[in-house]
Amino acid sequence: MFGEFFRFELRYQLRYPLVWIAALVFAVVGFLAMATDFVSIGGGIGNTHRNAPAVILTWLSLFSVIGTFVGIATLGQPLLRDAELGADELFFSKPMGKAGYLWGRMSAGLIASLVVYVAMALAIMLGTLMPGLDPQQLGPFSLHPYLWVFAVVIVPNMIFLGALMSLLAVTTRRLLGVVLGALGFVVLWFIAAALTDDIQYDKIMSLIDPFAVQATDRAMRYWSVNERNTQLPLLSGLLLTNRVLWLGISAVLMVIAHVAFRPQRAGTGKRRRKRALLA
Repeated sequence: MFGEFFRFELRYQLRYPLVWIAALVFAVVGFLAMATDFVSIGGGIGNTHRNAPAVILTWLSLFSVIGTFVGIATLGQPLLRDAELGADELFFSKPMGKAGYLWGRMSAGLIASLVVYVAMALAIMLGTLMPGLDPQQLGPFSLHPYLWVFAVVIVPNMIFLGALMSLLAVTTRRLLGVVLGALGFVVLWFIAAALTDDIQYDKIMSLIDPFAVQATDRAMRYWSVNERNTQLPLLSGLLLTNRVLWLGISAVLMVIAHVAFRPQRAGTGKRRRKRALLA
């Protein structure tokens, strides 16, 4: 059942305009940041190369935070769609394993979310090829920074968001609940970042930041220009602890979502009560 739901959901998601709209917006921002001076995030100024590994890490990490709102559509909404369309009664008219339904759809949403970041990464690469760029502002092309950022930052972040959105979806059973939950989480993230902005709290924030923005920033804080142009943080110390910690939290959220998910409850809300009254 997992494979069937995964394939169905992935086809649906890749036909969903919002996924491609988000991919286009992220790609345009990435392209402009690389090819022009209109957008600048974390580098491309002075002797730091526009395509320096540290700059690529900064761009994609920050946009993984913004991707929380993309995750509402790709990771949270799929678990609510059947009830909204009235298809839940058909799906759950016979006994079925909830694991295949729940995690097949979440996995497909994860792939759809990654499409957005792949589009942004490709646009950044394309931006380095634009004529008119000062060659001295560009370093040699390497695929390694992109692969590193996806493996260490983007994919773990999307797994966490998928677990969070799934839990919000199965517990609130309302899109509004998912939206408010995601919004509240992002607001709390910004508040925590502001309250721990003092350098004496940077270790704490490096651990409690689920997106690892603070952990990677701390690792590169005192780097020279040459280090920013050629290196990425070592996956060790606080950064490694952060990634292990939040993957563990993601696993816990997934288990809670799995336990809380009750397929037989689908369709037992207002729609069925109205039918009972009409009968």
